[in-house]
Amino acid sequence: MIKILAILLFSLKLLATSYMGKIEPKNIVVVKSEVSGIVKQVKQNARYNFVKNDNLVLLDTAKLDIEVNSLTKEVQNQKKVFKIKEKRYKSKAKISTISNYEKAQEELAMRQALQNLYGLSKQLKLKQLEQKKHIFSIKNKYVGNIYVRENDFVSMGSMIMDIYDISESKITIFVSRNDIENIKDKDIYIDGNKSDYKITFISKITDKIYISSYKVEISRINKDENMLFGKVVTVDFK
Repeated sequence: MIKILAILLFSLKLLATSYMGKIEPKNIVVVKSEVSGIVKQVKQNARYNFVKNDNLVLLDTAKLDIEVNSLTKEVQNQKKVFKIKEKRYKSKAKISTISNYEKAQEELAMRQALQNLYGLSKQLKLKQLEQKKHIFSIKNKYVGNIYVRENDFVSMGSMIMDIYDISESKITIFVSRNDIENIKDKDIYIDGNKSDYKITFISKITDKIYISSYKVEISRINKDENMLFGKVVTVDFK
């Protein structure tokens, strides 16, 4: 009887340190549009593939392109105007026979030209920023579903695509109160094999769903771009 009880207690101890979890990407993001527009180009072949650096979705920017080109020319012209005003002011400032009033007027004209230049430059930067929001670029991410098609109209907040950061693998488990103590000092085994997973997060309070357990996240750097996520594994702390 004592022998059977000892075996049961040993089994319970093993069960207490074994947890099931699913291997997931480090982060999942739903990319949404910040602007409205017509979809001009979509690279559908990027769906469910790792993308190193590419523009996957482009919204029509024809009107914006015209505005940016126009503002660019205005900024260039205003720079010339400012330089002329600045040169005139500096030239007259050195002549003692010119009245202080006239010098002040030249300085005022120069400062007004500079103010106009700042205003136009700010407008140009805002338009260029808006222009960039029409381009959905992905770098070193795994692309999931792409929700738009060419000639679709998208509004602000429309879903464009899902992207996954697979630079790291993450497993979330819920650990009992008894096992949470000294858990950081233990090695992590995945499906019975010692791994290089490290604890990256331990909740200080019990979970709302698993009310007697604490949420723990473990992760590792992913060196394989073709790694398959979604696998359910056994996690042990020894």
